[in-house]
Amino acid sequence: MAIAQQAKNESKELYEKLARAGFAARGITYGIVGSLALMAAFGSGGGTTGQTGALETLTGSGWGKAVLAFLAIGLFGYGLWRLASAAFDLENEGSDGKAIAKRIAHAASGLTHFALALYAAALAFGATGGSSGGSGGGAESLTAKLMAQPFGVWLVGIAGIIGFIVAGFQIKKALGEEYREHIRLPDAHGFSNKAVKFGIIARAVVFGIIGAFLLYAAFTTNPDNAKGVGGALSWLQQQPYGAILLGAISIGLLGFAFYSFLQARYRIIPDPEQGAKNSVRSVAS
Repeated sequence: MAIAQQAKNESKELYEKLARAGFAARGITYGIVGSLALMAAFGSGGGTTGQTGALETLTGSGWGKAVLAFLAIGLFGYGLWRLASAAFDLENEGSDGKAIAKRIAHAASGLTHFALALYAAALAFGATGGSSGGSGGGAESLTAKLMAQPFGVWLVGIAGIIGFIVAGFQIKKALGEEYREHIRLPDAHGFSNKAVKFGIIARAVVFGIIGAFLLYAAFTTNPDNAKGVGGALSWLQQQPYGAILLGAISIGLLGFAFYSFLQARYRIIPDPEQGAKNSVRSVAS
């Protein structure tokens, strides 16, 4: 009995460590994305890229390969955390339409981060990076594959709507400071709180732009009109006052990276076993 309890405690501890490593890994990737975009905004090199492109920037050195290996583990841990949140309602979202939408978004995020983890592992072990992380290629390729499926255009349109919904939820989360329910911020009303709020809003803006271009791709049945994170940042740069817009969003993404690092240290990680029990009770009732 004691051995079984010890094994259970160790598995919970491993799960929490993986989740925290996941938040740190997310922070590193967004830190790279934000830094490169900020450099581009000031005309100092850099570029507009997404998370896969951020991973590809680490392939040029031995230490970069070590970071990629950590990111592969961390991104897997984050994917695991997100899928567990979706499956067992670890955040106590409930069962109404809004809650179900959030849990679907958690599941999609989990699968996305599993894919990023696999890509990071491939890069760490010598696979060469493609152009998927640039301003558009990855999103366009994925959208083209989706459009080739039955009802694919509708699915792309739905994905665009989901992008808007997620952006709206994130802005509401930031303005209402709902994130503070799940994290013990060391500086609850000072710089940390302001940086977190700005970071969440900046990422929501990027999600909203991605959603808009997915809807446009569906409406025109042209996958080339779809954009990922890198494409959204590139589009901002091309607008009037683009350098200012890109600079502001870039600083916001660095704020989101800071938020991720705070989560790695201070986030409340719910017990997945208790969440599973609660889900079973909810279904039974």
